[in-house]
Amino acid sequence: MKFLIISQSALLYIVLICSCAREGATSLPVAETYPPYDVTAVSAIAAGRVTSDGGGNIVERGFYWGEEPDLPDEGQKIVAGSGMGEFEIKLEGLEMETTYYISAFAENEQGISTGEILSFTTTLFRYGEGVTDHEGNHYNTIIVGNQEWMAGNLMVSSYRNGDPIPEIEDGNDWHNLTGGAFVWYENRYEGRGEYYGALYNWYAVADERGLCPPGWRVPGEEDWDSLVIFLGGSEIAGGAMKSERTFPDLHPRWNEPNTGATNTGGFSAFPAGYRERAGSFRDLGERAFWWSADEHGIDGSWAHNMVLRYDYPGVFRFSSSKHRGCSVRCIKDND
Repeated sequence: MKFLIISQSALLYIVLICSCAREGATSLPVAETYPPYDVTAVSAIAAGRVTSDGGGNIVERGFYWGEEPDLPDEGQKIVAGSGMGEFEIKLEGLEMETTYYISAFAENEQGISTGEILSFTTTLFRYGEGVTDHEGNHYNTIIVGNQEWMAGNLMVSSYRNGDPIPEIEDGNDWHNLTGGAFVWYENRYEGRGEYYGALYNWYAVADERGLCPPGWRVPGEEDWDSLVIFLGGSEIAGGAMKSERTFPDLHPRWNEPNTGATNTGGFSAFPAGYRERAGSFRDLGERAFWWSADEHGIDGSWAHNMVLRYDYPGVFRFSSSKHRGCSVRCIKDND
């Protein structure tokens, strides 16, 4: 009986030793791949996280990436430091409109483990340096082909020289205008103008005192045509220009179905609607109207618009009375 007790004690000791050894053993780490963001025509930011070090030290972490989904065998390796936690790195020199695959990795003394393989597709634009108007409003800018555009609608309430643009809220007064004016949709800056920009009549667009920041101008028909052609033509360019924000997202957003919206052109268009010549406000959430600098009609009483719709992936050419209130996007003057 004494021998049996000794044997049981020895067995228990061996089990405890093995258990401790197992608890102290190092295993492979665990890496998680996040969806890439800030994707442009030539760059993207890859992001990931090391969620477990496997009981060892993370000596290296980063990404495998490339144009083939067979990672890591067919991919390039890029290192983003060491240790636990989140990490990211900017991928540059990418090809426009190309699908890439990416997987985060982490390495400890036991080896390398990889996260889920995700894909992303580069766009048709890259970011510019941005521009600030004479009232201090800042706009992101995008470079599409050889053009640089504001990525938001103009918001100024004065001309470039500081002269105020009349803000005309009354519909009857708006109808009778022969000079420049602006208004916020439904006469509301909060919840409307702050998201969608101002609506200007064409007299403000044509005023020699200027709406756009120095070095920028209101685009003409040739400018709009170049943009549409670069984005694939009139039947699909609207989708490349429209933001993907759709109801029930909060303002700014499009009404459903927001057909074809991808924003691959970076224009981030929202449906600011318009103001009729008679003074009524129309189509917030459904249509976007931008002025062209070019007049239209035999008597010059009309001007060209570029129009996007919530239920169509293309673009429309439209002509309207110069009294109509429409949005303005500025283009950098490369002349």
